[in-house]
Amino acid sequence: MLIEAPDAMFESNDRGVGTAEFRGVISFYNYRTGNFDDLASGKTHFTAEELAPYFALDHTLTVRYAEEKSENPERLDIALPWLTVIGEDT
Repeated sequence: MLIEAPDAMFESNDRGVGTAEFRGVISFYNYRTGNFDDLASGKTHFTAEELAPYFALDHTLTVRYAEEKSENPERLDIALPWLTVIGEDT
């Protein structure tokens, strides 16, 4: 699995006031412990073994994005990183 950052256009003000890149903590829900586990800062690649505790029986993954306090309270839109999962169940 790969966590991909939003396009660089979200870092500039070209789209107007209110659009910004996500800054904060990403967590996966651990189905073994019943808690959210924060991802290590900057980690973007994960193996199947690393992800095993985070997949539910129906192969879904629960992700929580906790944004840092914004310096600009007028910001309306946040561009979230997205997950890309490639593989098959064997």
